[in-house]
Amino acid sequence: MSEERVWEVLCSRCNELFEKYGNGIVIPPCDPRCDPVPIFDETDIECNVWRFVVYILWLKKHPYSFDKY
Repeated sequence: MSEERVWEVLCSRCNELFEKYGNGIVIPPCDPRCDPVPIFDETDIECNVWRFVVYILWLKKHPYSFDKY
């Protein structure tokens, strides 16, 4: 499976989970000037896997999400 397809599947699955369980959660826009890598480190997904879903949906809003990250 190509990397682009993996990204599409990951985004799709995260979106499905968010639609089912993310009631009331607002995902802020991703500023294209920010570096998403340090933000990922701050999410501490080992503490809460749900943070990964929200992070992916947030990252998806970044204009270069697939190409750069």
